[in-house]
Amino acid sequence: DMSVDLNAQNATWTKNGETQSIRVLPGHTYLHPSGYKIRLEKHPESTAFKLIGTAGEGTFCHKPSTVSGGGKSEISKSLNDAVIYGSIYIGDFEKDMALVKDILERDYSNCFDPQYAKQQSRSPERKILSMERSLGSVVKLLTPNSEYTKEHCEFIHSIPSHIRS
Repeated sequence: DMSVDLNAQNATWTKNGETQSIRVLPGHTYLHPSGYKIRLEKHPESTAFKLIGTAGEGTFCHKPSTVSGGGKSEISKSLNDAVIYGSIYIGDFEKDMALVKDILERDYSNCFDPQYAKQQSRSPERKILSMERSLGSVVKLLTPNSEYTKEHCEFIHSIPSHIRS
């Protein structure tokens, strides 16, 4: 049995009736006999550290969508670049929620520049929360792209960062 104390920065366990201890340091990975790995990592946007644990077992994920654009490759992608770290301040909750509602209910049918619109395999008019839309397509829809109209890109840039996060 082992325990890791983030505040004390140590790992302790009992071996042959005696308590053993080592210092847990950033940049090192500690491996439990069960295969469980632990590492100390600094939070990207604060001075705090966090413990990251990884089980020594694989996880089976079944994604039955076999059609092109079904989201198969999205299962293995990291979400780290999609997460915005830091404090979020809401000055006017009602106003911010109205803006979120506008984003979710917006008509995206004319977001593509006409020269690219016919090349799309799926219609952009699907609602953001539609079951027919993948997370990847939402990220793409809300990321400026040369295939989009100037108006759509301006709309994307107009979304405040505290709403985007």
